Amino acid sequence: GRPKGVVLHRKALAFFLETAARELLLSNYLEVHLASTPFSFDLHVFDIYMPLVLGKTVVLTTEDETKNPRSISKLIIDHAVDSLLITPTKMLWLIRGGKKQNVLRAVKSIVLAGEHLQPSLVKSIQDISNARIINAYGPTEATVFVTWKSITDAQAISIGSALTGDEIILLDEHMNSVKDGIEGEICIAGPSLAAGYINES
Repeated sequence: GRPKGVVLHRKALAFFLETAARELLLSNYLEVHLASTPFSFDLHVFDIYMPLVLGKTVVLTTEDETKNPRSISKLIIDHAVDSLLITPTKMLWLIRGGKKQNVLRAVKSIVLAGEHLQPSLVKSIQDISNARIINAYGPTEATVFVTWKSITDAQAISIGSALTGDEIILLDEHMNSVKDGIEGEICIAGPSLAAGYINES
């Protein structure tokens, strides 16, 4: 498809960092965070800024390391990484390709975002780790993610609730709110919303 980019204000970034840190209790779970997402991916905003605003440590990865699950596994173990923000596909890649059963030994928090989270992946993580699992959702039009849910039951996965101050609205094709139980398009409102699209008036 056609790539799209959005304009984000510093105010939206500040809101996201402050609100997500507070609501996800990140200061209790994050001491050493692995930044493994590409610079062009909105998750990179969390990877770099969240640990820094909390006064914690960021472990940076090279482009080559991000393509090798064994390299990522080694970084996690060598640096006692306890926090990850990762897509479900990359988490599965890490578990299967890292070849180290203790790769998640020190990890206390795993935030999964960017893709649909499958029950089988939750079970795979739970088999080798006691880490807290967060399912996060946010379209390109949000600063990073706008909803989150702590997942303990692999059969009860949802995108959860919006960060306080943001709002999720389900609309039909005529932009009317839909009733409970009726399918609709997810729209967001609030401080996390981007200012608009780049190069579009």
